[in-house]
Amino acid sequence: GGILYAIYKHKINKAREQQRLTLTQNISHELKTPVASIRGALEIILMHPDMDEDQRRQFIERAYQQSGRLANLVEDISTINKLDTQNDFYTRLQLDLHTVVENVVQDLSLRASQAGATITHNIPKHLIITGNYTLLYSIFHNIIDNAINYVEKAEINIQLKNQDPANLYFSISDNGS
Repeated sequence: GGILYAIYKHKINKAREQQRLTLTQNISHELKTPVASIRGALEIILMHPDMDEDQRRQFIERAYQQSGRLANLVEDISTINKLDTQNDFYTRLQLDLHTVVENVVQDLSLRASQAGATITHNIPKHLIITGNYTLLYSIFHNIIDNAINYVEKAEINIQLKNQDPANLYFSISDNGS
């Protein structure tokens, strides 16, 4: 049994290394966008000291919004690191995914309506899964919140694409570019 366990452990470690590499590449890509936007806005302000106050304010607001996006990404990285290093970081319970998504939609409905955004989903009622409420809520909340913040009059659609006994596949889309 020892050699089979060693092979299994090696395969698990290789899969984790590949996941970590993919995750690192994705994070790097996601961080570049707000950093470039912040730098671009600040560079324009610095290069045009005689810019009118309204334009200057628009560039400062854009940089501020992107710094918020950057802060969210850094927080997500921190959460991922905690999950990776602490197996008991979260407890898994039976939950209704429809309820989780509905709670997120209700909690963001006022901000969405103020921003002219709409949120729809097709998550069936009584879709029971094993998971952590806080983490699932955070995932859906962050994605929807980002769409509200960064897409004008966002039309956000959460779709359960297909489900098999072990996995659920989602598509979360908006009308932004």
